[in-house]
Amino acid sequence: MKSAIAKQTGGCLASDPEIVPLTFFHDSRHFAHDAVPYPRIAIERNLPRQNATNMSPATLWLWGASGSITLDGTPDHGFEETSRESHERLKGAAKLLRDR
Repeated sequence: MKSAIAKQTGGCLASDPEIVPLTFFHDSRHFAHDAVPYPRIAIERNLPRQNATNMSPATLWLWGASGSITLDGTPDHGFEETSRESHERLKGAAKLLRDR
């Protein structure tokens, strides 16, 4: 999804290459980037609205071969942020332990 959006917009999506800003459209139940309508990820169920509009800000988190999508401002979003921060802080410690 990230590469398809980058090709269409002709540039970098965010300062962090592992974070892609998305929007969740409640009426059609899909995630898409603000700048381009496709690609999109459709889901079967609606999600709780974050505001009074049809759209809620969301984030695609890329982790190597895996990824997750969260609605911004939710506990899931906070968990992803904390996990990424912990991963960055512990990178050096993991390398030291591995090299022992």
